[in-house]
Amino acid sequence: MTEITANSHLETDHQLLSGCRDDVLRKVNGAWKVPSARSCSTPTSCSTRTSASSSKGETQSVRRLPALSEVAFLGAEMLVDSRKTLITDKRFDSNESNTRFANHVFVRLVAMGRTFTKVDFRYTFFDACYLRNCQFDSCDFTGCRFLNTQLPGAKFSGCKFDYATFEKTLIDARVLDTECPGLENLKMRFARSLRTNFQQLGDADAVNKAMRVELTATEVHLKKAWQSNESYYRSHHPGVLSRALAFLEWLRFKVLDFIWGNGENLFRLLRFVLIVLALMALGDVAFDGDPARVGSYVASFIKSFAIFFGTLIPDDYGKAYLAVITCFRLVAVGFFLSIIIKKSSRRWRCTSTHSGRFVGEMCRQVRILTCLRSFRVMIRASALTIIRFTRTSASGRSGRKATRSHGTSRSNRSCCIRAMSPTF
Repeated sequence: MTEITANSHLETDHQLLSGCRDDVLRKVNGAWKVPSARSCSTPTSCSTRTSASSSKGETQSVRRLPALSEVAFLGAEMLVDSRKTLITDKRFDSNESNTRFANHVFVRLVAMGRTFTKVDFRYTFFDACYLRNCQFDSCDFTGCRFLNTQLPGAKFSGCKFDYATFEKTLIDARVLDTECPGLENLKMRFARSLRTNFQQLGDADAVNKAMRVELTATEVHLKKAWQSNESYYRSHHPGVLSRALAFLEWLRFKVLDFIWGNGENLFRLLRFVLIVLALMALGDVAFDGDPARVGSYVASFIKSFAIFFGTLIPDDYGKAYLAVITCFRLVAVGFFLSIIIKKSSRRWRCTSTHSGRFVGEMCRQVRILTCLRSFRVMIRASALTIIRFTRTSASGRSGRKATRSHGTSRSNRSCCIRAMSPTF
């Protein structure tokens, strides 16, 4: 007896679905296990078929796994209820203190001017809720999700927002000042979620504030990744190589932050350009100036300014030096345009919602004017056609009548055009 077990790389899709695998869970003795070759003896879990071998006369046994319906039943058995409580179209009529609303789904929940003290909202979803002028004191919002929720005038004090996410939620940006999580990685994710939320709402000032908080938390997080001995960072960055890569990531972040504030600080970019100009001036004074004279430094700085922006190309300067200065100029101009475009795009995105109707109305007016102009051209063409026909019919008359008719037709043409053409 030779037992043949089908392998996955030899099976077809039909065989996989019909049940020819040996590593699938089956119900054995009332429990779901991976059965061995000897334990698989029940007709429902494993069946055999024999075939005589013509060459060696051996009997082969091929095992069959449960059908697809049995595997689907297995998946349904492994899924359990998440025990989320759905609450729809309700409102809070009184203050809440030391209450547990964990693992809930609030849909269109309403609360106005209520106070929530030490309320447990962990892993709760707020969908299309309206919580106006509410005060949340020492509440736990761990893992909460706020979707299309309005929180105008809501105040938070000592609340916990670990792993909380926001989407199209109206919330005050001052929550970034007092309610950020203590851990840097959670603080970074919290600020990033609020930044994308404020971008959806079109609040440019809040977006800039959230970006600053996110960059600050990112810097501390990257520094701790290679320097701190906390268990979290050492478990995520084990070994010397992992810490070295984390150090390079932190160094890149610090260099870009020094040059242009990671795309958020125009003053740092101007400072970087002034430092480059100062270094150019010092080099010019050291090689082709008088270090003892103050006027030499001023003249070299002005000369360096002209060289940096390409208005002056001295012949006594090396081509490699001028090429490096050109690269610095192109990078600085690119960073400058990137900052301007980024800031302006946030403003334009914020005003796009309000200006969309105005732009649509302007487009409609332009289409109307275009149609009227086309109608005006058609009227003029029709008038000229009538005038040409009149002139053609009057061309067979004698000299004086023809001249008089020609003069009359010209006057009639101008009168017709003035009468039939609309005025804009």
